[in-house]
Amino acid sequence: MLNRERTELPLLATQLRTWMAQAEDLANPVYCICDYLDIRGRIAPELMVLAHEQVEREAEALRLVIVPTGGEEGGYHQFLRADPAPLDVIDVSAGSDPEAAAREWMEKDAQRPVDPQLLCRAALLKIADDHFVLYRRVHHAVVDGYSLALIFNRTAAVYTALAGGLSADEGAFPAFARLTDAEAGYRASKSFARDRAHWLDRTADRPAPVSLSGRSGPLAVGRRRTAELTPDRVGRLEAAADRLGVTWSDLAVSTITAYLALATGARELQLGLPTGGRLSPQVRNVPGMTMNILPLRLDADAALPLREFARRVSREVRQVLLHSRYPTAEISREAVARGGGARLWGRWSTS
Repeated sequence: MLNRERTELPLLATQLRTWMAQAEDLANPVYCICDYLDIRGRIAPELMVLAHEQVEREAEALRLVIVPTGGEEGGYHQFLRADPAPLDVIDVSAGSDPEAAAREWMEKDAQRPVDPQLLCRAALLKIADDHFVLYRRVHHAVVDGYSLALIFNRTAAVYTALAGGLSADEGAFPAFARLTDAEAGYRASKSFARDRAHWLDRTADRPAPVSLSGRSGPLAVGRRRTAELTPDRVGRLEAAADRLGVTWSDLAVSTITAYLALATGARELQLGLPTGGRLSPQVRNVPGMTMNILPLRLDADAALPLREFARRVSREVRQVLLHSRYPTAEISREAVARGGGARLWGRWSTS
């Protein structure tokens, strides 16, 4: 049964940062995340609709609406829509190139302006009797990439249970309030003050952001390109990292840093390191927006041997992760208060 009452919730710090940037231009879908599952095999669209509706009820972040608080102080608050967004079932199988038609439909949808009343939507596109695409568009202010993977996996699990005539209640998502409660507890804890002190120290006298282009531009819609490494290449990468005494992701960050230092001539760099922000097991499976991007400050000394440089990078990454719950918005605000610009880095890295 759907909850017909309007349930209001505070915004997480990560949500507020993202939505304040989006609210400046709702016509720009730059903060929307679009992804799809390519389903090869016959499915029952009516069962997928039921699975979708159940997941929409469970994953409360999918039903969040962000609105201005009103009044002179401004600000935003959010509430849960009672009804799930519908799953649009679209048949493109009759055309001469159904796969191209599906891609074109998704590309067009990805460019739509942001609707604050419907921040997440989904569609099931039929390419053939045994080929479907399950598409989702979510807003980064309410759902991050990690959560989107949870949502796709849960949809598959619910559909499988329904198709087998079984109950799909086991494994339901916890309430979104777990995230807001966890953040409130963190802000009242000693960890918050300790993390603040760490970031005040690490961003003092920070280096100026560097750019490969030497200029800045407006926010643009991004495109993700993926490539699958062969098992032998993965093995070689892991073996190389193991010889250096670091993880393969630390080695990747090290090479990115070295490249940027070489290309820009900068000796000291500060990159943006995305972190999950889910240190507690209680919130690990709650869909929402917890991703934090934090400053990774590195000394790119070209004279260092690769082993020493990679290990130095690894230690800095570990320090970021230890203090990864502290909101980036707080770091930016305090940087401005100290007389510096709010921009903390020029490029992102990944770990």
